[in-house]
Formats: sequence, structure tokens, C-alpha cells
Amino acid sequence: MIVDKNSTVPAYRQLKEFLAQGILQKTWEGEIPSERQLSEMAGVTRMTVRQAVGELVNDGLLYRIKGKGTFVAKPKFEQHNIMSFSALLQSRGTSPRTRILWFDPYFTDMTDISPEWDGKDERFYRLRRIRCAGNDPVGIEEVFLPHSLCPGLEKHDLTGSLYEILFSYGHVVHGQDVRITARRPSEEEAGLFDIRRDTPLLEVCGNSLAEDRTPLFFERAAYLSDRFSYKVGILNRT
Repeated sequence: MIVDKNSTVPAYRQLKEFLAQGILQKTWEGEIPSERQLSEMAGVTRMTVRQAVGELVNDGLLYRIKGKGTFVAKPKFEQHNIMSFSALLQSRGTSPRTRILWFDPYFTDMTDISPEWDGKDERFYRLRRIRCAGNDPVGIEEVFLPHSLCPGLEKHDLTGSLYEILFSYGHVVHGQDVRITARRPSEEEAGLFDIRRDTPLLEVCGNSLAEDRTPLFFERAAYLSDRFSYKVGILNRT
């Protein structure tokens, strides 16, 4: 670890960039060395180390546990366009994994699920899955897909991307109309995620839409808020 003290780039920023690259390349994992150790390794003051590490904490690459140390944060996945969960993780260099919790091929009562679908003479596939980044659970998704749009859905590999399955039927997801809220996990969710009941979840609930704004399927999902985020753009159309 070399910090060029003759460089016009401040020492703390050089150290920050060095540590950030190590985190992204997975050279640094788990607990990082202490301020004293980093100071000795880089040949800089502890104040310089503290500033560099503090900025990495603010950037979400590191986190501190009082009395224990500073640790590398797990990567956070940001949904900012129309992309399936599988494609999102793959774009970040992470392998998606899925476990099916249950599958009901003959669900009909949407009364308490979605007003857009309530009252329609339609049968639905109801699929509930836990989505993982590698071996780590990140989200629990429950999806309601109408039989009329994807007959014979049960013949497909339901651990893969639903966007790809829908595409095989000639349907492309062009947009979403969803509500995003924060809430605490249910007892079941806490068990599946292996988290405390006071851990915040990000709930995403609504319809995925075709190009003409026709709903393709309804989904309600819960994601770990420290691993998943939504970036939303709002345009003034007045």
C-alpha cells in the first residue's frame, strides 16, 4: 500500500481509492485492518486513515460496529430501470439463485390482492419465491400471472427469470406501476431472511405493464433494505 506524498491528490483520497478498489475486487473482505494498522501500512497519520475510512462508510462500502471494528459491506443492488432481478444481479457480477416456496396454479380470488384484477373472470398462477444473491437471501417475491397470458406456465423453470418466460409467450415488460414502502418483516419473513423483527424491509407492490400500459402480472415483494434499493425518476408532465 503506497501513498505518494508528493502527489497533488490528497493522501486520504489515495488511500480511499486503494481501499475501494480492494473492496470491489474482493481483495478486502470481512473486517478490515484497524486505523493503527492501516496507518502503519500506508505510512500516513491515523487522521488520514479516519477520513478515508469515514468516506467509504458514507459511500456504503464499509460499515462500523462499535467495539468490534470496521467491515466490508455486502453489495447493494439498485433497481433503476426495467430489468429482471436475475439480470440485475448478473449485471453486478453476482449469481442469482432462487428457491420456490410454493406454487398455486389455480388461484382466483384477487379481492384483497389488487383492485386492477379484482372481479375479472380469470385464473392466476400464484408463485412465491425467495431470491438470493449467491447464497444470501435478498428478497421474497409473490407473483400473480393470468393463465390467459401464459398458459402452461408450470412447464417452465420457475427458478429463472419471469421476464424471459413472458418473452417466450410474446410479452415484454415495458414499465411498472408500483408502490414502494418501508415496513417491518412478518415472523415468517424474519425466519426466511434470518433477521430480527425490527429490521426494515423495502416493500414493492404493483403491476408490471406491457407497452400499451396493459397489466401483465401483479407482484408484491419484500427486499432487505440494506441490500436493495429503487431509483425513481419523476417527470413534470404539466
